[in-house]
Amino acid sequence: MNNDEIIAKANEFYEKLNGQRQEGEEGLLVKSHILTLADQPEKTILVLMSEEYEDAYIYELLSEKEQPFNPHYNEPDEILFGYLEAGYEIAEMDLHTHAALWNYISETQLVECHDGLQKYLDYCLQNRITVDKLKSVYDYKFNDLLSFYADAKEDIFLRADSFKDKPWYGDIALYTRIGVCKPKTIYAREVCRALRQLGYGVTLKLRDGDLYVTPYGKNKKPKETDAR
Repeated sequence: MNNDEIIAKANEFYEKLNGQRQEGEEGLLVKSHILTLADQPEKTILVLMSEEYEDAYIYELLSEKEQPFNPHYNEPDEILFGYLEAGYEIAEMDLHTHAALWNYISETQLVECHDGLQKYLDYCLQNRITVDKLKSVYDYKFNDLLSFYADAKEDIFLRADSFKDKPWYGDIALYTRIGVCKPKTIYAREVCRALRQLGYGVTLKLRDGDLYVTPYGKNKKPKETDAR
């Protein structure tokens, strides 16, 4: 069963469930996201939300077993990042869910499943979910979560030329000179991590479809002598 078939099944399950809830005069649910596990469609997860996005309802929609207890508290580690750390992939996610996630993390800074967060940010990068896109739709005070992408501590013993054997070294050299670079998407994680190891605070921005690494937060001042 491919992703399109799984999403179609999820939509069918969602419509049927909301129909039952409407007949029972219960509040309708909002579709949040679908999570899949490679070669195990029976473990597909559908996450629905209350209309206020306070409660999350988690269903293994293709499983024969009894559905888990609902609702769950809407907490990112429980409803998303923990699953991503366990090997799940995001098949589909509503834009409002992205906005709710970014807003929650901006306000609380509470995330325990850091590898799951990094996997989610990979998905955001691949699907062009950025702080600018969210702010164009929602009136929230988002922090830029892509500033957490490929997070790494500064290593005072590294220099820019420590990465000269890497295919993306030219991007490091350019950033240390002018404070911006345009890496290939496949190298974005490595470039961000390397720059953070060099002490630069960075994030990712999209401009006219192109990806740029730009300054964020506390930054070193680019120097012409950092890389040649």
